[in-house]
Amino acid sequence: MSGFDDGWLALREPIDARSRNPELQARLCDVLAARSSIRVIDLGAGTGSNFRHLAPLLCASQHWQLVDNDNRLLQHQSVRLAEWSLRRGAVMQQNSTGIDIKARDLEASVERRHADLVTGMSTLGIEHADLLTGSALLDLAGREWLAALAGHCAGSGCVAFFTLSYDGRIDWTPGHANDADVRSRVNAHQRQDKGLGVAAGPDAAAILVECFGQHDFDIHTGTSDWHLGVDSSALQQEYDRGLARAAAEFDPSFADIASGWLADRKSLSESDPTSSTMVGHRDVLAIPRSLKPR
Repeated sequence: MSGFDDGWLALREPIDARSRNPELQARLCDVLAARSSIRVIDLGAGTGSNFRHLAPLLCASQHWQLVDNDNRLLQHQSVRLAEWSLRRGAVMQQNSTGIDIKARDLEASVERRHADLVTGMSTLGIEHADLLTGSALLDLAGREWLAALAGHCAGSGCVAFFTLSYDGRIDWTPGHANDADVRSRVNAHQRQDKGLGVAAGPDAAAILVECFGQHDFDIHTGTSDWHLGVDSSALQQEYDRGLARAAAEFDPSFADIASGWLADRKSLSESDPTSSTMVGHRDVLAIPRSLKPR
């Protein structure tokens, strides 16, 4: 599971932040509010965007383990966290295992961890975690991996919160004759192996809910759709480029049509102020029924 670009992750971070489901986020904060400290493991953490979003909302002292199998992205974490700390007026210091960040409303230690999410899950110390989380990750994973994830959470009694999982819905305004053809090929591409087994793609969030249903959890879901318009045209165009590339990779005979579709979409996004894209996502929050505030 690799190949994500730091530039792409930076481009999508503000859109991700505004798209996350507020009700589930508030429920998560309520569940953890009584704790004086929390331990968080963030899977597929990339450059740390999930930390940057959630940490200020969790009002306890925090220890985060940011896990990824891509050393390039792990190296970028220090830069991104330093920029973020500066904007927040926080003090960031390197320590022997990672980074300490202190602000008026936040005290967090951040540990970078390189690990294979297929073979290394049992080495992460999930049994000691209060929260297992990830963003834009589930749709890359297969059913067996999702079932194992739910099992790890059940074994440790930790909360699980996974956000921004693509669910197969994409709608463009204005429409184009080839929109449905592109979407169907993209969704088929999403169901190929991405490094965590044959990916569930658009079905991943629903499958994770099913897997947590085999254990003693209260499960909550909600939408976290992207709505891309004139204020996010750079992301809209980059996203369309990725879709055209994926559609052509899945079906090489479609490459010329995908290229023409992309050119038309770019022209629309530059000339039509009503041009927009909705990308469907879902968030999943699973809370052990036995959980007691501590």
